[in-house]
Amino acid sequence: PESEKDPLQPLNRQIFAFNDVLDRNIARPLAVQYKEKLPSDVRGSYRLFRKNLGEPWNAVNQLVQGRPLRAAKSLGRFTVNTITTLGFADPAQRIGLSSEEENFGTTLGYYGVPSGAYVVLPILGPSTLRDTLGLAVDSQARPQKYLLDDQDGLYWGEQLLRAVDTRAQILDIEDVLQGDKYAAIRDIYLQRKNFAIAEKKGLESENMFIDDLDNDISDEEAEPSK
Repeated sequence: PESEKDPLQPLNRQIFAFNDVLDRNIARPLAVQYKEKLPSDVRGSYRLFRKNLGEPWNAVNQLVQGRPLRAAKSLGRFTVNTITTLGFADPAQRIGLSSEEENFGTTLGYYGVPSGAYVVLPILGPSTLRDTLGLAVDSQARPQKYLLDDQDGLYWGEQLLRAVDTRAQILDIEDVLQGDKYAAIRDIYLQRKNFAIAEKKGLESENMFIDDLDNDISDEEAEPSK
């Protein structure tokens, strides 16, 4: 029920409206120009480089989750990609070392920490109380924070580029959101997070999402034929 998953909805909708104004007037125009001006190969290489920097933190989360083999694979990806291409390409994928992105919020969820209320963060967007705590921890584990120590201009410039690149990735699918955009984004976010946690636990995919569908089917089967 919305009263349980989104008790802060009045405040969330106000922050969502604020974020939407920033998106329409700043973030989206920047993302459009970024996508038009930079070739897809350049954007893709930057994305892979940034993703590769996150592999050691992926491995830490996987070790905390008690999945050492998966952690070894993440470290293997980091080693292969860094040595061969400095992370600007993904040869590790071609030799069977697949990617699995992690964050501390997901790790907390893996151990059963409740997500808490859904929240919309200014500028950052959808989250939950659990994921907001995880985000604070993730921000301290980001390699750029230490690689660009004492170089605030470069650090925040990289963070801005990261945000623009992330926004550019959803330009092609934003038209899918029809009707109440707030509710659609909220439900997509919550289901995607639940899916990620359940997948790591090895749960069956049919049990990862809305469970009242089974109840509806059972009710229909219980009704006598008319």
